[in-house]
Amino acid sequence: MPTRSQLADFTRGIVGRFASRNNDIDGQWGIGVIVEAIHHAGQSEAAYDFVSAAEPFIRDQADWLRTRARDERIPESWIESCILRIAIERNTTPPRESHTHEAWAAGTAVHKATVTAAIADDRGRTWSTSEDVWCWDASDHQLRRAHDRGAEGWLARVIATLQRKPRV
Repeated sequence: MPTRSQLADFTRGIVGRFASRNNDIDGQWGIGVIVEAIHHAGQSEAAYDFVSAAEPFIRDQADWLRTRARDERIPESWIESCILRIAIERNTTPPRESHTHEAWAAGTAVHKATVTAAIADDRGRTWSTSEDVWCWDASDHQLRRAHDRGAEGWLARVIATLQRKPRV
C-alpha cells in the first residue's frame, strides 16, 4: 500500500540523478553544464518545476517522477509540487575526498552546487533531500567538441531555460 513517506524516496532519487557524475546533457557532465549556465545567466541559483516541466531538459526527469509514482501506485493528487533547486558557490575549495580536489589543486576552478529536491504533498507536508556536489564548468575544449558533433546549442538552451519567467 502506498504511503506519502515514499515521496522522500523520490526526492533522494531526483537529487541523485542530478548530482551524479553519470548525469549528462548532450554528452557533457550535467551538473557542470547547469552550474555554468546558471553563472552565464547572471544567477547564483535556479529552480525547476517538475510538475509543469516546461523545460526540455527537465521533462525527462519529470517523466521519471511520474513513472515512478505510477509504478509505486502513488496518486498524482498527492504531489502538489516538486521543485528542484540548484544553488552555486563559484571558485570554492572542494573537500580533500572529492574527485574534483586534484583538478582544483592543478588550477581548475571548482564550484560547489547544492542540489535540493522538495515535494509538497496534498496534506501540506514537504519532503526534501539535499546534497552538495563539487564540479567545474564545461571547458572550451568540450564546447569545441560539442560544436563538432553538432550539439553546440546545449549551453544556449540551458541558459534560455534559466531566463524564462516566472520562476519558483
